[in-house]
Amino acid sequence: MAYVLGLWWADGNIYRDKRCARGGSVSFSSADFEHLESVNKLIGGKYRVKKRRGENTYDLVISRYEAYLDIKAKGGEEAKSLTCKFPDVPAKFIREFCRGVVDGDGSLFWNSVRNKSGVSTSPVLAVCGTVDFLSKFSSQVEIHSGIPSSKAYVAKDKIPFIRYSGLRAKCLSFWLYQNSEGACLQRKKHLAHDFCAWHPKKKGFKKSQITNEMEKKYAQILYS
Repeated sequence: MAYVLGLWWADGNIYRDKRCARGGSVSFSSADFEHLESVNKLIGGKYRVKKRRGENTYDLVISRYEAYLDIKAKGGEEAKSLTCKFPDVPAKFIREFCRGVVDGDGSLFWNSVRNKSGVSTSPVLAVCGTVDFLSKFSSQVEIHSGIPSSKAYVAKDKIPFIRYSGLRAKCLSFWLYQNSEGACLQRKKHLAHDFCAWHPKKKGFKKSQITNEMEKKYAQILYS
């Protein structure tokens, strides 16, 4: 359920709904039907995933006032995109919550840069959100994963985002998706697996990216 909460925090909505007995609903939206179905199963499988008319987007709507109140009690808001703050999540559930956030509002991709020796490719993991949310997200990631926090970037008229690159993206992907059966977006998990198999070619690159804490926690993927 921590994963479901993280997914909602990234890409969900709550709203007053006259069709609901006491007037409140919780919704999730995605272009991935199977992922929403898996979320539906996690919360009991009582609801329907419906395709929006004329769009390649699906919605999972929970028309339960109690669910609406639960989200509100944790700090969730209607039209939260400009005001979202990091909720109070117990330490033992932080990894699952953060994975839900990344599956909803994160991106895993390969960054290619052309230089004198050719084209070098490295993994990138980025997350978007409000500056307040991202600051707390990155600090919680550092506390629980040992991966140094990343500052939020704010470009003009763009949504703020944080970005982990290279070995830090590799280690963060391992922390988020290792042993995450049943509660993850499969295509991102597959990319995370590919990230874990990547090794930089440039000498000295590791020294600038790896902290002592990372060496202790991720030696199995950093030096294998």
